[in-house]
Amino acid sequence: MNHFQYFLLICLLASPNGLQAQCSASGGLLLNSQEAIDAFNCNSVESDLIIEGEDITNLNGLSELTTIKGDFLIRYTSITSFAGLNNLTNINSFRIIDNNQLLNLEGLENITEVNGNLSIDGNNSLLSLDGLDNLGVVTEEFSIGGNNQLVDLSALGKIGGIGRSLIIDHNAELTEINGFHQLLGIGLEDGLLRILKNPKLSSLAGFANLKTVQNLDISKNDVLTSLEGLNELKNVQQKMWIVQNLQLKNLYALSSLESVGTDLSHELSIHDNPQLEDINGLANLHTISGDFFMQDNVSLLNCCVVLCWEDIIQGSISIYNNGDNCMTYYELPSTCDEPDCSTLASIQKLDLQVQQTYPNPTSKNLNISFVALENNTLSYQIFNRKGQLMELQSLQA
Repeated sequence: MNHFQYFLLICLLASPNGLQAQCSASGGLLLNSQEAIDAFNCNSVESDLIIEGEDITNLNGLSELTTIKGDFLIRYTSITSFAGLNNLTNINSFRIIDNNQLLNLEGLENITEVNGNLSIDGNNSLLSLDGLDNLGVVTEEFSIGGNNQLVDLSALGKIGGIGRSLIIDHNAELTEINGFHQLLGIGLEDGLLRILKNPKLSSLAGFANLKTVQNLDISKNDVLTSLEGLNELKNVQQKMWIVQNLQLKNLYALSSLESVGTDLSHELSIHDNPQLEDINGLANLHTISGDFFMQDNVSLLNCCVVLCWEDIIQGSISIYNNGDNCMTYYELPSTCDEPDCSTLASIQKLDLQVQQTYPNPTSKNLNISFVALENNTLSYQIFNRKGQLMELQSLQA
């Protein structure tokens, strides 16, 4: 602890009658020893709070802490759980990084919302996220990465809102993504669901109720054979990448997917999946607003469904170096029988003019006035400020 921070903390604690106080320090409050933890006697931290130091083995001295108004970073400690923070309820961005003795997150049961980013990264002994059982909302990005022993995400069963992105990457022993059953949508604006480089991951079952994401990236998961768990996914609002999943065989789990992208800057990219045999799981797509890339899927022999997409792909089409019958887009007519496109939705570019949206924001009724210059089926999504999908419906224009 630098001299300024130490002096300020002592002054705040030396209040009349030994009463607890609010603590803060310019540039953030630093607790970098077990002695500093044990001497702590504040119920609220008004600034950022940083806890670091290998000699820190427990957080019992923080038992009266209820609120951290700045960001909370805990790193390089030797704690095994968060016991001692049982009264903590109000928190903004929270980073749990490189605590190599940490086994679980028990002690955080009273946290229901993280009003900012939540990062759980590089904790090499972490086995589960037990302790986050009551967490319902992360308003910005939620990242779970580089936790080499992590095998269980089931504590995340109450997560119903992620405001920007969910990133699960580089978890060496993770075999299944469970939890997340309350999650209907992920991300506003440039939000992202990224499942990347989890070498033993074989199941996405926790996403069974997920219906919409802004961007979707499923890449470099070596033993993932299917995308089962994404069966209810209907819309990818911007970009979708399925890349370098060495054992991925098919995309049947995406049979509910209806649209990818909303303008020409968006894309659907499927490449370098060496065991992928067909893409018929995408047969119900009726909108690809940007470019379509499909390349270097060397076992892909059945891609005739692409011939049904000529009117729905608004950008360019790039197909090359797949299996024998899918080498290039221009060869498809000669290698495919005329495909049955009767199951695909009728595709037309909808001319839609939104005239009014009021009141916005609202806590009750929302009115949307629009003019559709032709008959068609529209879909709409309503999110709250925390990124929770509140409604997903279709209507006839």
